[in-house]
Parts: sequence; C-alpha cells; structure tokens
Amino acid sequence: MSQKSGELAFWALACGLIMAWVIFQFGPLIGCMGDCYADLENLHGHGVGIMELIDTRLNTWILAWTQHALTTSNTALFDANAFYPATGALAGSEHLLAQALIGLPLAAFTDNAVLVYGFVLIATYVLLGISSLLFARWLTGSKAIALAVAIATMAMPWRTAELSHLQLLSASGFPLIWLFALRLMLGQGSRRDSIGLTLTLTLQLLASYYLSYLITFSLGIFGLVVLAMRGIDWASIKKLAPPVLISYGILAAVSIPYLERAARGELAVTLDPENPIGGDHLANSLAMLMPRFDTLWARNPGFEPAFFIPFTLLGLAFIAFAWLWPMKRLAPGTITSSDQRSQVAVVALSACCVFAFAMTLGSHIEVGEASIRLPSYWASLYVPGFSNLRAPHRWAIVIGTAMPILAALGVAWLVRLFPQEKTFLSGRVSLRGFVMITVGILVAINLPWMRVPIRPALEGATRHERLYSALEQLPHGPVLEIPWHLEAILRDREDSTYMLATTRHWRPILNGFTAHLPPPYLLLNRIAQGLPEASAVRRLSLLTDLRWIVVHWDLLPPGKKNAWQKIGSSGLVRVYQDAEGAIFSIPPSRSSGKFMDSLTRSGPRADTLTGLPRMALPLEPNAGTIISLEADGDFRYLGLFPMKRPVHLQIENQTSVTWPGLDVQTNGLVQLRYSFSTLQGQVVAEGVAPLDADIPRGVHWVNPILAGPSATGRYLLCADLVQLLQGSVQPLPIAPVEIEVDVSGVGPEPENELQRLAIAYNELHAKDFEAEVSRCAQERRHIVHPPPE
Repeated sequence: MSQKSGELAFWALACGLIMAWVIFQFGPLIGCMGDCYADLENLHGHGVGIMELIDTRLNTWILAWTQHALTTSNTALFDANAFYPATGALAGSEHLLAQALIGLPLAAFTDNAVLVYGFVLIATYVLLGISSLLFARWLTGSKAIALAVAIATMAMPWRTAELSHLQLLSASGFPLIWLFALRLMLGQGSRRDSIGLTLTLTLQLLASYYLSYLITFSLGIFGLVVLAMRGIDWASIKKLAPPVLISYGILAAVSIPYLERAARGELAVTLDPENPIGGDHLANSLAMLMPRFDTLWARNPGFEPAFFIPFTLLGLAFIAFAWLWPMKRLAPGTITSSDQRSQVAVVALSACCVFAFAMTLGSHIEVGEASIRLPSYWASLYVPGFSNLRAPHRWAIVIGTAMPILAALGVAWLVRLFPQEKTFLSGRVSLRGFVMITVGILVAINLPWMRVPIRPALEGATRHERLYSALEQLPHGPVLEIPWHLEAILRDREDSTYMLATTRHWRPILNGFTAHLPPPYLLLNRIAQGLPEASAVRRLSLLTDLRWIVVHWDLLPPGKKNAWQKIGSSGLVRVYQDAEGAIFSIPPSRSSGKFMDSLTRSGPRADTLTGLPRMALPLEPNAGTIISLEADGDFRYLGLFPMKRPVHLQIENQTSVTWPGLDVQTNGLVQLRYSFSTLQGQVVAEGVAPLDADIPRGVHWVNPILAGPSATGRYLLCADLVQLLQGSVQPLPIAPVEIEVDVSGVGPEPENELQRLAIAYNELHAKDFEAEVSRCAQERRHIVHPPPE
C-alpha cells in the first residue's frame, strides 16, 4: 500500500471510529434531532437538571439569533430580540459566534433552532476528536495511540458534566491550538501552521469567553516553558506574533459591547477578590477531580456533574514524566527530535494542569488561620473581565482536555521500552503489541461508556402551537408573554421557553433569560405583575411601545386566569383566544413609548423618567400618611430563598410636590423600607422595595414587592417610606405601619453541591440582626403611657 493510500485508509478509519463513538453516545438524540434535548435531569438530578435545561434553551436561542443576525441585513448582532427595549442585550451572555458559523450551512436549509443546536453540539465532539488526534499523532508518531486519544478526549467526564453549556463543550480547538503554537515556538512551524493557528485560535476565542481565558493562560504557560527550556528564539516569535495579534484583535473588536456594559456597571462582578465565597475549596476541587476506576460492570449509577479523571489516564499521564529523565537544558535550535518535542509537551501540559487546578480554588485558600491569595486573585484585579467569571471549577476543562494527551505520551514511552521484535507466547505475539492491547483494554473499561438519554425540547409547548401561529399572523410589534414570574427560579424556566419560541417569528419580546440582565428588565417585570389592571397597562405603554400580550392559561398562577378572561376598561383588546390562551392588543397612542428613550439611555440622568428632580424632598412632619398595608395570604420561601410577592400599600401625599418613584436609576426615588421581625420585635429580614410609580398629591394604591424570611412562622411586618439619595437611605417624616403576617414554605433539600454553594453565598452576604429591632418596635418602646387616674 502506498503512503497516500495508507494515509487515506487511516483517516477513513479515524472518521469511522469518531462517528461510531458519537452515534453510540448520542444515538437517541440523533434519532430525535430537532425535537429533543439531552435529558439533563436524568443525568444530573432534578435540581441541577432543571437549571441546565434552561441554559440549553438559552444557548439554542443565542445560536439561532446570532445566525439570524449574520444573515439578515439591518440587524445588529448584540441588539437581540429579547429583553426589549434594552440595547446590547446579547452582551449579557455568550454570543456563540464560532458555533453559529459552524452551524450556518445547516441553518440555510432549516429554521428549526433545536435541530441546528443538536448538530453543533455533536460537531463539538467530532472536532475535538480530530483536534486531539492530530496533536497526539504529532507528539507520538503513532496512529494507534492517536486514534485512542481521539476517543478518550471525547469521552472525558467533564463533557457530560457540561452538556448543557455549548460554549464550554466548544473547547474543540484546544489541542489543535497547542499543536500549531508548539510547532511555531519550537521553530518547526511553516506558513501553514501560522494560518492554521490564526483560524483555529480566532474561532476558539469567538466560541466562549470562559474558554478564551483558559486557552490564553495555557498558551502563556506553553510560551514560558519553551522559553525556559530553549531560550529566546526571535525567528519563532516573529512567526507566532501575527496569528496571536490577529486573533486577539478580532476578539477585542467583538468584545466592545461587553466592555461598554461593564463600564456602565451592568455586568455583575461574581469573583470579588476581597470578598471570597467561603467553603473548603481545596476539598471541593479534589473531590471534583478525584480519579476513579469505574468499570463497565461496576459503574456508579447515574452520572453526577463532575470532572473526575479516569484512573488509568492519570496513571499513564504520570508515566509520561519518564520523558524528562535525564533532564537537560536544550540549546536554541536543537529541539527537532520527537524525544525533545515530547519533553517540552510533558512539561507544558503538566504545568497547565497544575495552574488550572490552582485556578479552580478561587481567589483564596485557607490554611489554618492564614488566607493565601491565589492566581485568581491577581487575575481578577488586572485581567479585564476576569472578575465576571462565575464558576472557577471550569478551569478543570484544561485538565480534562490535556490529560488524554499526557496519557498518550505515557503510552508512547511505554512502547519504547518494548522493541517490536521481542515476542512471547511462542513468538506469536510481540511484547509491544501485548502492552498496547493491555493498556487499551484498561483505558476502555475505565471510560464512561454511556448513552445520553433524551427528552422533548419543548415539552408542553406544543399545546401553545396555535397561539404562536396566531401571533405570526398579526402585524409586527413588541410582545410580552404572561406569566412573567417575579422569582428567577420560576421566571427563567418560562422566559427561556418564550425566547426559544421567538425563533419562529423573531419579534422583540420583553421577556428573557441571561447571565446579566439589562437595567430595564426588572422594572418592567415588576410593573407587569399588575396586569391586566389599567394602571399597569398604562405604565408599560409609556415605558415601551408594547403591542401584543400573549397569555398562556395553563401557566398562570391560581386566580389570575379569571382576571384575564374578564378584562374590563384596562385598555387591552382581545384579538385572539382559544383553549391554549389569548392574545391581547395595546392600541398604539401618542403616549406609546413616551419614556422609552430615557429608559434605555445609559449614564446617570438629572431627572427621573417622568421628568421629576432627584433632589431631597423638603417634607414637613405629617406631609403624608401610609393609610394601609395589606398582604393577601402567606409569604413563601423555597429552600434557602424567600419568594418575592407584592403587597398592597395605600399612600396619601398631602403636599403639592409629586414624589418620584418610577425609574430604573434609584437615586432620588421614594421607596418602601420594610423589616420582618419576631413578635418581640427582633429583626430577621429587611429590605427596600421600589414603588414603581410616582405619587402625586392625593391617595394612591401601589404594589411594592417584598421578600420575607426563609423560616416558617408568624412575624411582624414594619414598613415606612424613605428616599434614596446618593446611595444613602433618608427616612421621610411619615409614621410607619405594622401588620402581622404568616410565612410558610418548603425547607432545603438534602445537601448537595448547589446547596453548599447557596449556603456559602448566603453566609457571605448575610447581615447580623442579633441586636436589631424594627422601627415600629422602637417607637412602641418610646411611647410614654400616662399615669393611671
């Protein structure tokens, strides 16, 4: 067989093996492509699985929107159709540009967003297999080892753990980037390697910001290792510089919307180096990565989200260190042999794994009474955007991707120990072949051989098919879908479904789910709780040019359906109704969207949305009264978290000055300050709630939204009015009111990874109420009773 024919046969075999693995693992999904997702609840448990389904819907929508924007004229990529009327909404999460380009050919033939998502998901596995194969073959020179590495890399447990995060599964280019970069650093690269690095690195950087940090730090480590082992080679640097500059230049250009939102304070810092979340991060990281020797016949039931390293791969990775003995400093220009290439790769990949493990620990680690700052601390201070990374444990992706390559180097070293001509079993089997087969079997039985279960992508949504078909027939205009829950745990589930439904019509919607919500979102969400009342309709119409409201009967909370079916003089017009729900129209008027430009304008405004000054109110005593405070039913909590709910507040403004209360920017606004206390007056929870309405002279009802305690019982709710001025709370000269309320709910589930994280987060932000009593209790204590007659 000629060399060309042998190469074709090898690639045919490689593609066949990779596709066989993909078909085995994703066979059920491939058979239901376009209608199904991976059943993450089955894989990772109910609590985690529900959240991951929401993330999957979000990524499906992002992928579809990015492709829509790339192929539609006059459509701005980052001004996505969700979170209307906010601008730059896509910059609240990943943009998935690289994935959109990969799936673009298929998107040209179908508008089924779930189908395109499934195709790209599987493509990340295929591309990772090919990428790993190329790197392992270059390092070891062995086709057999390269084929095994391709399968092992695709089968690493971290990929099933992150199955809901398409952006993280797209680490497919890591091995190929390491290959091109190492060839160029070692002076072995050609123009083809420079072009390959430019294309691969650019796509990798455009796939995910998480992965951008991971690949950037790993490339830095590769460079330092080569520098330490080889010294400075200016010729190699000149070859390496153009691909790096081009790729990161493109990343910088695409990142401008994110930087603009960050400058406005709209991207929340989640890794505050000065206030680290507590917990035993070292123990958690070790538990997450702890090697296992699960086998085909004794595998743990289920597949919890974990990044563990199969024990056989870890053992082979340690054997790879044999390449370093004896270790000698190499002079410039001498690294040309495969042995020296392997030495550099072992050191670089091992250093990447050690560094990545340190990054999984977060910004600090506690040793006795001492708190030691880790690399993440310094990165969060000096690396742009690093403090926005939510989950340090995802640095283990570097370990999970590098470990099969290190294991390949370990196998290659083992193979060298046994010459091909040595045989046993009466000369019928070579010792080298026996070693490779034995190692292959051990690795194979230790890999997580499993088929990914599936579930309907739009489970339950098919009941709303006619409703969306009716919406498509109506004139174009912004849409609000109801219910629009207050609590993220409920709201995100529905909003992610609404977003996915927009891939049919691409109308702008007020709903949405993302990592960083735009400022107008929560204001509009709170106001929408008053629908279908006329006051809520009027405020939404002033703040947006909302045209259609889609109501889903079966999703409404108890009691709400009757209110929607019997709308009176609210200003809404029913244009369609069936058993699934109804569509209501808000007829356009001169005041529609009157305050929308101000609502979406960035930067502090001197006046409120409605033109009221943000100055301190010159109120005299008895300038107003809280007439009544009413709470219908119990306050609720779920697990560790209180469930928000509106109360009914009746206020009388006895002055001629309108009190400002409607705005996204809180400076100058009058708000409700509240506290929950025991019946003895000891505070257990407190907060400040927006009124979301201006209060002119007279008597007015408003519905501020409160969050109660997370413990069952009867409490005193004390409330008064304050004005927020330059970050400080200024009490208004209005007497507080106090009522008794009941709190009930469901306690926390048995402790798991999410539970521990929630507890640590709550402890970080908890306030000590030990000696605090409510304002109402303080006033009661100051009452001087007249002496008895």
